[in-house]
Amino acid sequence: KGDMGAMEFTHRIFKQIMWRSSKQHVVDELDLPSQEECLSLLTLSPVEEHFYQRQHEACVRDSHDIIESLRNDILNRKVPDYVSMSGSSDPLITHTEAGKLLNALLKLRQACCHPQVGSSGLRSIQQSPMTIEEVLMVLISKTKIEGEEALRRLVIALNALAAIFIIQKDYYQAALLYNEALALAEEHSEDFRLDPFQYN
Repeated sequence: KGDMGAMEFTHRIFKQIMWRSSKQHVVDELDLPSQEECLSLLTLSPVEEHFYQRQHEACVRDSHDIIESLRNDILNRKVPDYVSMSGSSDPLITHTEAGKLLNALLKLRQACCHPQVGSSGLRSIQQSPMTIEEVLMVLISKTKIEGEEALRRLVIALNALAAIFIIQKDYYQAALLYNEALALAEEHSEDFRLDPFQYN
């Protein structure tokens, strides 16, 4: 273990005495049909385009977070610069870490099969397949919830800043911030519902 020369020697010896048939060597015996590749370019509807764009953004975000975490782990291990990945008995990336990274791509591939497939699917695939109109309604519902949450956070932040100005006895600035929170709540009242205590 760890002796690369011995491993290479063993591989060389076994390669001479063992035979592994590839598909091309036995294609006639197996009577396999010729392999074909069919490329179809699709035109996505606006709903589909939005859905897949969101999936892609989530995949990029998850991958970035995982890579950043791996980078920090590798730096914490203090692996010397001269140690190569192939020559190190302690690889820079473990199978678990590689699995996390590939899982983000798996979700994207599953979503490309159908919006319901995979752990990030819109609805369990065990239920009946969704029509594109149902996908649209789910996306609108999710976006509305995200919009309400973003508006709540903004109003809470404005109210908190106003409270700080009240503590500092700067009532004019506090009133401006409270009015801004009220204006935001009023401006988006038709689309997003806020809890009354946040702006009353």
